[in-house]
Amino acid sequence: MNKAIILVSHGNLAIEMKNSAEMIIGKQSNLYALPMSEKEDLESYTRQVVKFINHVFETYTEIIFLADILGGTPCNSVTSQLIKHQNIHLIAGYNLSLVIEMCMQTENIPAVISNAQQYITYVNDRMNIN
Repeated sequence: MNKAIILVSHGNLAIEMKNSAEMIIGKQSNLYALPMSEKEDLESYTRQVVKFINHVFETYTEIIFLADILGGTPCNSVTSQLIKHQNIHLIAGYNLSLVIEMCMQTENIPAVISNAQQYITYVNDRMNIN
């Protein structure tokens, strides 16, 4: 697999999500975290994203970005790069299931998203509680 997976987020969510995923599935050499600090704005964070993209493309031919929330600054920073790079993919709204699924299989992104969505459930209903 010659694809990098980069988690982007407000604050340290990306770092901790990477740590949690690797706790479960082991170290992933192609998984990166690029958090946005409180002090950054769209312009400064986009500069970081561009710099990181250039660095990652030295090793990988494709990048899959996972953003914490659609419409947030980290997501918007990556969105601005989609037009410039054909081999960048962006998924907004990640959870631990999605990160793990993506690390295991990156060939069919819609299927990976669908599989991860199955793990979002109201457990009370499954257990017939309430």
